[in-house]
Amino acid sequence: MLLDNFITINQKKYSFTAGETILAVCLRNEIFIPALCKHPDLEAQGKCRVCLVEVAGRGLATACSTPAENDLNIKTNTVEVKRARRTNLEMIYAEHIEKCDACIQEHNCALKKFAESYGLKLTRFQDRKGKSPLWHFGALSPQRLVQEQKEVARHFKDQKEIKFRQAQLELHGQGFVEFDSAKCIDCGICTEVCSNRQTVDFCETAGKGFTTQTKPVDDETKDCVYCGQCIVHCPVGAIQGVPHWSAVEELLKNKKKLGKIMIGQIAPSIRTSIGEEFNLPYGEVMTGQLAGSLKKLGFDAAFDVTVGADFTTYEEARELVEWLEKGKDRPMITSCCPGWVRFAEFYLPDFVSHLTTTRSPEIISGIWPRLIGPS
Repeated sequence: MLLDNFITINQKKYSFTAGETILAVCLRNEIFIPALCKHPDLEAQGKCRVCLVEVAGRGLATACSTPAENDLNIKTNTVEVKRARRTNLEMIYAEHIEKCDACIQEHNCALKKFAESYGLKLTRFQDRKGKSPLWHFGALSPQRLVQEQKEVARHFKDQKEIKFRQAQLELHGQGFVEFDSAKCIDCGICTEVCSNRQTVDFCETAGKGFTTQTKPVDDETKDCVYCGQCIVHCPVGAIQGVPHWSAVEELLKNKKKLGKIMIGQIAPSIRTSIGEEFNLPYGEVMTGQLAGSLKKLGFDAAFDVTVGADFTTYEEARELVEWLEKGKDRPMITSCCPGWVRFAEFYLPDFVSHLTTTRSPEIISGIWPRLIGPS
């Protein structure tokens, strides 16, 4: 007969299973402990040291990396714990330049919530990242941008259309992923997800103490594949997609002047996930609400990319038949995801010849509305 495992937290006993950490037990029992560098997808980092608790006979310990053990006596809100958490948060703020108004975490910022909870003095320690670089991954070089703009001029005759398309090229030439290292707290989450989950190894957290810096690797044989996992996992909004909303708003505002019909595309994943942002049940289908919202913003029409996916599936099936008839090497691998294609091109070059030439659902969804006409 197995004996139950118990741990004491704030003078109350809780059961735990082998391998659980103190933080895991607390979260499961709705005992609040702040944490920034722990993500459920990843191993414990133990770097931010905001999750400190007091262990009887041992002193302060990080709850995220300390295993639960029988007869451990834990206190989560002692004067010493609060003081240590407050100090660590103030030091974290010294390496996080606040740019809240333009941050994707503005309305869901754990760091800001913790600062309010512990009454931080944000200016206690001097900022050390005021001159840290801003990286745009996937940005076009000035030479490449000029080359692409010349190509546009060769393919179109109308000067108004040329000017419009060249301006769009300049906008998209800013890249896909923006890493503002002045906001980075060097928690190591992006490094772990990039290296251990995505096996890309493009991010690294180097140095120790106040010299610690998270940055792209210097190895030129490695590059970003724009998968977006660093964006999803960053707890402070230091990494985000390059924002284009101001440009979209400008296009909507001037669509009549530009002579453009504006069409919004709805990604299949968004229609079943965006409801969570409005406290709706997981998986709630929001296609109609999204289409209505896009029209409210000024778009003339909205299309679900699922339709493009249907065309992609048909074309890939047709292409596979051709491959089989010609005896080409198999398997044929989808090219729907730009991140996957980029990964294959850079890290698995032997797979490139196996990629289908069929366009992605998003590209097809951008083409077929033109075929059915302005109506």
